[in-house]
Amino acid sequence: MAKSLSSVIAGSILIGLVLLMLGEFAQAAPQPSPSTSTSTGSPPRSTVSSAPTSTASGTCGFQGDDNIYGLGIRLGVYLQWLTSSVAYNFVPDEAVTMRGVNTCFTLSNFAGLLYITLWRDDNANSPGLYAVECWIVIGFCVGGVFTGRVQGRDDNAQSTSVTFAGYKASAIGGIIQLALNAAIIYYTIWYLYIGMDTMIATPCSRYAFFFARVDLFHWFRTLSKVIFTMTGILVGLLLVGLLLGLLAFIHKMGPVRGVLVMLGVDAESDADAKEDEDKHQITNVSFSFTPLAFFVAGTEMLIRWNNIAGVNTIAGTGQLLPVIVAGGGLLRVVWKSLIKLMSGAYTT
Repeated sequence: MAKSLSSVIAGSILIGLVLLMLGEFAQAAPQPSPSTSTSTGSPPRSTVSSAPTSTASGTCGFQGDDNIYGLGIRLGVYLQWLTSSVAYNFVPDEAVTMRGVNTCFTLSNFAGLLYITLWRDDNANSPGLYAVECWIVIGFCVGGVFTGRVQGRDDNAQSTSVTFAGYKASAIGGIIQLALNAAIIYYTIWYLYIGMDTMIATPCSRYAFFFARVDLFHWFRTLSKVIFTMTGILVGLLLVGLLLGLLAFIHKMGPVRGVLVMLGVDAESDADAKEDEDKHQITNVSFSFTPLAFFVAGTEMLIRWNNIAGVNTIAGTGQLLPVIVAGGGLLRVVWKSLIKLMSGAYTT
């Protein structure tokens, strides 16, 4: 299921890029001024007089929320992505744990995203919600899905896997991941079509990362709509197929045994998986780390280009804990990788 979802998302991105290039060649319109609305519907709150347009130092930008995307939070997320990538590529027994931890990190980021959307965007006493802030946290959520995910080769029973992202994966874990990914995708669709028009977007705090600084409300928004809309449709079809498959599976296996199998309690022999664990080919490792570099660079550039202040220091235990937890996990996985490397467990 994880492989199917990765293929769907990758295909949607490729199609979206093709459509974007065709549109750009067909209509090379000049980019409008950032002070005006560039989307249909209600304009963003860039002209609201009460919206802050400068930090305490007098420079253009705004005071960020260090509880949502402060330096400690970001470092914890980055270290977790790196840990997952290392585990998925080198340490199969740790990959089982990292899938669950990665899902928890993604869930916590998504919960924080929902919180700031529901509270800060509608609360008159809050400083207001900037459109770029939501885009940063959406990047955290999507990055957790992509990082370390590379399809393995399943040509025959003797072939070795490129990564262990699906090693000993339980059915219930796959269902939870798919449901969480679907929620993130559908939130992003709402954000792109409706939500960002109700949020603050000052002239100097409305930029996105796409290998360069681009206007979040211009062609990049159209590209994102294409990608996430197509992905949302395909994921919806996957959810329907999954539901029908679960009903058929439970009907065939019986309710009790069916649930036990999905939980992994009644799993079959792990001999094939153990064979993959003992001999692992690592030819495509560098590619699996590419999404990590993209999302890390994108997040840091977003904070810099949008002049977000107050989020580049680790202040308080709320930011320190994610760094300690993720850093400890990384050290454990790297240590196990070195042990396997010295024992000759890897082939090239």
